[in-house]
This record gives sequence, C-alpha cells and structure tokens, in this order.
Amino acid sequence: MNNKPKISEAVITYNQQDVLPQTLDSILMQQGDFDLEVVVGEDCSPDNTYAVCLDYQKRYPNIIKIIHDTHNVGITANFFRVLKVCTGDFVAHMDGDDYYCDSHALQKQLAYFKEHPEVGVIAPNGYSYYVRRNKKIYN
Repeated sequence: MNNKPKISEAVITYNQQDVLPQTLDSILMQQGDFDLEVVVGEDCSPDNTYAVCLDYQKRYPNIIKIIHDTHNVGITANFFRVLKVCTGDFVAHMDGDDYYCDSHALQKQLAYFKEHPEVGVIAPNGYSYYVRRNKKIYN
C-alpha cells in the first residue's frame, strides 16, 4: 500500500494467541472501496501472541504494523499508543478477541460516516456520537 489508508483498524491484544488469528482474518477479509492498515498493539503477552502477530505481519507486510515493547504498558496505554500510529482517515477499533461476522462491515461503517459527516463515533452497541452537538444518539 503506497497511499495513505482510508481506514486504520486499531487492534489491542494481550494473551490472546488462540483467538487473535480469527480477529485478524476477519479484518483482512473486509471488502470495500478503501485501503486498509491494521495496527496491532501487542502488550508483552506471556503466551505466543507476539509470535502470531509476527506471522501475520510477515504474510501481510504492507498492511499489518505491530506495536510492541519490552514491558507491559496496560490496556489504556496500549490503546493510545496504537491510535498514535494509525494514519487512516477513519479509525476502527477491535480487541484481539473480537471479530467481524460481515465481510462488508467496514464498508458499511465508512458509508455511514460519509452520509452523516456530523457523526464522529459509531459503536457496536447501537449508538452514534454527534461530535458537534456533544450528544449520543441510540439507533
């Protein structure tokens, strides 16, 4: 990917070697009219989560970026350090034990943002956040 991605998928993970492949596969199967980068924050897991991340990065070097350190930083710091690396116009978030059930999920979210520029956040629990009005609306 030579251009700036349209969507950055921010993934945070810790101790999720068994479920992270399903997460990453569900992101990589996304279809739509966008370039995608996947930024994975691996927080010094004691299992083989980092090895899983490296394997995916090796297979998808132009898509997957890994953020890793020599010590555990915790969930909040891990999340914010991943966000700092994301370069997409839009940022999606997923934990390392979540996955998409729909191969067009990101395309649908992107279309929603384009149709509703006043919305700053959409969440899986069914609400939108209207930034200019500082108001949460349940859908």
